Amino acid sequence: MKVDIKLVERLASLAKLSFDKEEKQRLVKDLERMIGFVDMLDQLDLSNEEPMTQVHQVKGCLRSDETAPTLAKEDVFRSAPSHDGTYFKVPKVIKGQ
Repeated sequence: MKVDIKLVERLASLAKLSFDKEEKQRLVKDLERMIGFVDMLDQLDLSNEEPMTQVHQVKGCLRSDETAPTLAKEDVFRSAPSHDGTYFKVPKVIKGQ
């Protein structure tokens, strides 16, 4: 694919962007480099590779959903600076009423 000023102007119009002349020239070079990189990847022989759905093939990453002992409410509230026995009390952070 040939990248020129006309293509950059069309892409800029579609993206609702505006560029000056120098930026357009720089974008032509950048887009040519990107397309060249994709062309280089396109030349790789991947016939022996399995298609992937994710970059990292993670298996069994989720832990089992089991109940476990938790801290007693009294122990948790003992270290809290302010509470009412059921909820933590925190300073008001929303302005208004």
